[in-house]
Amino acid sequence: MVEHTVFLGLGSNIGDRAGNLKKAVKAIKEHGLKVERVSSVYESKPVDYLDQPDFYNAVMEIKTSMGPHDLLEIIQTIELDMGRKRPLLKGPRIIDIDILMFDDLTVNEGDLTIPHPYMKDRMFVMLPIVEIRKNARFPDGESIRRVLSRLKFETDNVRKIKDLDLR
Repeated sequence: MVEHTVFLGLGSNIGDRAGNLKKAVKAIKEHGLKVERVSSVYESKPVDYLDQPDFYNAVMEIKTSMGPHDLLEIIQTIELDMGRKRPLLKGPRIIDIDILMFDDLTVNEGDLTIPHPYMKDRMFVMLPIVEIRKNARFPDGESIRRVLSRLKFETDNVRKIKDLDLR
């Protein structure tokens, strides 16, 4: 049985944001996914649709023997079980769980794109990945640290929440 290394992005901006992230981590474990590392929590301003509350974000590194589509199905089930609704594209949400990277796999299908298509532009994704895996690389070999160094760091847009442990 092959074990895959996967990075998942978590986000919440409705209700108890920290509690929602903790529930998602717990649910991921309960679905038999092996949690290797969980980043700190970062608060960020919304992007794309701006008229909504700030997000709490984190990244987890997991191990799984399932394929990307089966993993996506589990993630979507967790989101639905937690009350996720999608009335507005990129709008407020109780929980958002994204597959950021799956081994060195590249997928570009209707319901799934890996690596996540916007992650290179998202400080709130790149910072936590580097925090938990300093030498992480994209499937094409590009260093995540290098991409992060090119992003404009704005402390008013992304800030680390101290003393908040999701494990």
